[in-house]
Amino acid sequence: MGMAEMVGDGGAGDCSVNIAVAVPVARPVLNADGSVRKPRARKRPKDALTHVVSVCLRPTPGQQSQIETRLDSGRKVYNACLAEFLARSRRVRADPEFEAAKKMPTGRQGTKVSADRSRAFAAVDERHGFTASAAMSFGSSLRQSWVRQHVLAQEAQTMAGRAFTAVHDWHVGVRGRPRFKSWRQGLRSMECKDNNGALHPKIVDGHVVGVLWGRGFLLELAPTDHTDTAERIRLDAWAAAGKVRSTRIVHTLIAGRDTYRAQMVIDGPAPIRHPVGTGSVSIDLGPSQVAVVVADNTGAPVSGQIHRLADGIEAQTKLLRRWQRKLDRQHRAGSPDCFDAKGKHRRGRCGWKDRSKAAQRTTMRIADAHRRIAAHRRSSHGHLVNELLAHGSDVRAEKLNYVSWQKNFPRSDRAPGLFMQELGRKAENAGGPYLAYSPWSTALSQTCVCGARVKKPLSVRLHRCPCGWRPVGTCSRRTSGCSSTGWSTSSPGPVVMCSTCLRRRKIFRCSVVSSRNPVSLRGRAPEVSSIEAGVARQCGQRRGSANDTTNAVVSGAARQRCSESNCPP
Repeated sequence: MGMAEMVGDGGAGDCSVNIAVAVPVARPVLNADGSVRKPRARKRPKDALTHVVSVCLRPTPGQQSQIETRLDSGRKVYNACLAEFLARSRRVRADPEFEAAKKMPTGRQGTKVSADRSRAFAAVDERHGFTASAAMSFGSSLRQSWVRQHVLAQEAQTMAGRAFTAVHDWHVGVRGRPRFKSWRQGLRSMECKDNNGALHPKIVDGHVVGVLWGRGFLLELAPTDHTDTAERIRLDAWAAAGKVRSTRIVHTLIAGRDTYRAQMVIDGPAPIRHPVGTGSVSIDLGPSQVAVVVADNTGAPVSGQIHRLADGIEAQTKLLRRWQRKLDRQHRAGSPDCFDAKGKHRRGRCGWKDRSKAAQRTTMRIADAHRRIAAHRRSSHGHLVNELLAHGSDVRAEKLNYVSWQKNFPRSDRAPGLFMQELGRKAENAGGPYLAYSPWSTALSQTCVCGARVKKPLSVRLHRCPCGWRPVGTCSRRTSGCSSTGWSTSSPGPVVMCSTCLRRRKIFRCSVVSSRNPVSLRGRAPEVSSIEAGVARQCGQRRGSANDTTNAVVSGAARQRCSESNCPP
């Protein structure tokens, strides 16, 4: 049972009562032979790296019907879990102890004050069953009657885990209130928690031939071409070595047709397909362009470029806008009651229910155009990130608020925040640091090379300092219709661009003469070394248009911005 501790000796002069306090003792776990089992050590750390491999499936028409039934059953399980935990969240908020926990003092993360407040919230959540483990238990309890045939055990738990995560993020104020999934929207993916579930790859003679989803339900892989042969060979090796952590079935609608893919989570880092350099990369991001300065391993600037984010996406956006205008015309012709006398859509739910086949085809084309834009944007960002990491994995950039860019530039489809997220992730996976410094403390466009800091409005595009450092020079057109953008220190003079030149994407070479003797900036401003030589603080100028301000960087003390009057028409 345990040990008993006596409080008070029970003597004549002692009025205390003998109280036996039972202290539970952990029982050792025994093996089959009666010996004590040793505690099992964790073989895999929690923060171990993983990557995802996606392969196409080729299901039969009968299998497609069964997949749709399973996805719709999973949608109903998700909605049931979502409704349950929205109700539990309301009960947690109505608890008086929850209000008492909110009034507790807050402190920095890791301090005792913060830990006490977190434990108070966790106690309230545990009392009302508002935890991840309770969500998985509730999801398993839904597997009754016909649901048990279409939703497997681990799939029900993962659906409940998704619903709980969505509600919990809304509960703590991270995201908005989650919505129920309609039958029209459907469920796009189902997965198991690990490779021991009913959804796992099927291996025959050392090769992955398909995905086994329950007893006797095998989804074969699509035939490969010469571009996917190396991927399949690596997948066979990972599956044979037992490195597949879990498997997910993903449904995608492409040009009105249902397609299915299997995503396998592989243990370990992703294979390096592109070489990683040893230098450093300093970037300055704008809503549609990014200026890059590359330095070698000694910190000396080597070259710089100006790249356009998601280059070539304009053609896709124009096509999307064309289909949207066509759908609007079909809407006005098919349901005129939805619009008032001024041609504006009436408030409330749209009454356009019976759509023509032409309108349905237009809706499908709009959805496919959105998919193409997202795929083009992600592919373009990936190519640019790989190109930058080829110079070095040491990446430095400003820490900016990309949500404000979405509000100020709503028509931009280039997703600069997604690009920075991809760059930071790949840089850290490549082993290099990713430093995001605050522009409020560095003030790159306000600081001169002499150390003086003067605040400038956005209308001031040329840096002048009372210390006497003022670059002067004349510009001459380099080439007519040059497609490359950037500058190089190996050329006789740095290549710079003014706002007009940047908008026209023209390159100019300046013959620059400084009013003072050129002095090495690394010697004049040693404090800049924390951001690496070649960061925009060396100049203090702000390049680019008013909507796309870019801190262009050129090595050396002689800097010059092209004069507007010298720019060609």
